[in-house]
Amino acid sequence: MTSNRNSRYPIYLPENLQLEEIIRANPPSFKRMPKRYTNYRDALAYILHLISAIPHGKKDFDFDKENGFTPINKETLSKRIHEYKGYINYLKSQNIIEEGTSYQVGKKSRGLKFTPLYRTKIVANSITTPTLIKSILDKGRNHRDEEAEKKLDFFREFFNPRLTIDEERAIDLLEEDKANTRRKVIKKRQGIEFSDAELQNLPSLEDVILMAFNSKYIAVDKISTAKL
Repeated sequence: MTSNRNSRYPIYLPENLQLEEIIRANPPSFKRMPKRYTNYRDALAYILHLISAIPHGKKDFDFDKENGFTPINKETLSKRIHEYKGYINYLKSQNIIEEGTSYQVGKKSRGLKFTPLYRTKIVANSITTPTLIKSILDKGRNHRDEEAEKKLDFFREFFNPRLTIDEERAIDLLEEDKANTRRKVIKKRQGIEFSDAELQNLPSLEDVILMAFNSKYIAVDKISTAKL
């Protein structure tokens, strides 16, 4: 069981996604489903969350290189959600996500991205399934860089309940930064000779700008709501 502090785990989903309504209208049907996931919602929501959360956690994530997809380590995902393939297929069947075809055995998994309808700004949400939350938190602790944490330990005094942020102003700055993102992407693309196939798979400029915005928004929301 998780403690009260960990009874909810913050996630981020497209602002126009009504996941509960979709599940009620079209309940998932799996051949084998463990009792702890009988409501389905949290497992589905967590997979969707990763599409935005993984780029947020990687510096200079290259959306062009990934063709707009977010590569998700299926080995890690399977340890948190054993039946992840069924959930991904369900999300595809409901036209919520698309799955890429490019992968390398043992190196790179097929990526996921939202369908055009759900390529929107994200909003904060949460999951509450104790076993899933525990798995996420345990895996996170196992992958901590303790040496790096020691070097940055002096920052801890600043990251406390007294830390505040002007969220409205921060989001305004993120909106203003879209122009900077646009310039960077255009400049980067001008310096690359793309093949016809690469050009066909290249995400739209607006999609890249939105994905970059969402990635930065997660940081703002985590600080404003003390989810550090």
